[in-house]
Amino acid sequence: EPCYLKITGEIYLGKELKGSEKNAKMEPAHLAPVINLETGEENLLIVAAVVKGNFDEHYPKNAYVGKAFELVKLGKREGKRYFDYSIKEIEA
Repeated sequence: EPCYLKITGEIYLGKELKGSEKNAKMEPAHLAPVINLETGEENLLIVAAVVKGNFDEHYPKNAYVGKAFELVKLGKREGKRYFDYSIKEIEA
């Protein structure tokens, strides 16, 4: 399912989390403040590494801030452990 978001601030690194006995610690997540364009709610988006890489490549110097996007989580690429995403800039 697509989600429609407006990014209102720069992507930043969240807090380091203490894990359970099996995982001593977890890497901090990348987060971005967003507005859900369907509900108007302000939220934090957990930014997947694939999405962050796309934004870094196509929107240098945090040019994604203030822009609206349609994000769709796709399936895993063959032979990869991560999910791919469709990212389209839209009019808000």
